[in-house]
Amino acid sequence: MKRSRLAGHLSLAVLLLTPLRLAGQTGDLRVVVATSGSRVDANGYIVAIDTLRRSVAADDSVVFTNVKLGIQTAELLDVPEACIVPEGNPRKVVVRLSIVAELQFDVVCGEGAPEPSASLEPAEAAARQDEPPETRFPAPGPSPMGDFSVGQWVAEIEPPGFPSYPVNMTLYSEQSVGETVGRADYESASWSCTYDLILESAGSDDLVVVQQLSTGDCPDGIRVVLTRQGANVHAKWLQSDDSLWFEAVFVRSD
Repeated sequence: MKRSRLAGHLSLAVLLLTPLRLAGQTGDLRVVVATSGSRVDANGYIVAIDTLRRSVAADDSVVFTNVKLGIQTAELLDVPEACIVPEGNPRKVVVRLSIVAELQFDVVCGEGAPEPSASLEPAEAAARQDEPPETRFPAPGPSPMGDFSVGQWVAEIEPPGFPSYPVNMTLYSEQSVGETVGRADYESASWSCTYDLILESAGSDDLVVVQQLSTGDCPDGIRVVLTRQGANVHAKWLQSDDSLWFEAVFVRSD
């Protein structure tokens, strides 16, 4: 019997993503805390990741197991008022399969603590949430891949054994690790998924991003390597073990 077009598209949506689904979808994360200065709290801190909570001494580390793969947020709780975490708290970290991710919180207490930076007033912060990503995340300097990469891109992808369909990608000017650097829209005739692209690392000519699901029924944590290739962007989608799944070339669409 000939299958319907709708059934074919639904099967593609499920089977296309099957290689990236692993039982449990969890990894390990080691959080290191280093405290300096005077008036160090001997009681230590609490590290929070999603619903997980672990105690840690002022100069020690703790390992979280069974952490969901992809972008996670870690926060150091019970930090005394006399202390500050200069590099930010909470912080984002990428949790991957078969690799123990590591994140360090440096805490400075007492007279050695720098003045905390001014925070946005609630009304101003709320207003900025409504701004487009290009406005909320201005580039602090030249993009690792060059200014050419900022804008709209499109690629026709064809994973092994499946029909091809387009992927639309937008790259912003933001380049900070752990922040949103773009979005990707996957769409066929009967299903669609949208991802935020979170920067994992950046080189002189390439970016490694993690696709964080925004809308649709697709798996989180897909890693994509974007490499400058002349006037185009070459993309490699990776399996959970970092082996190549498939690749495509993005060309400008704006």
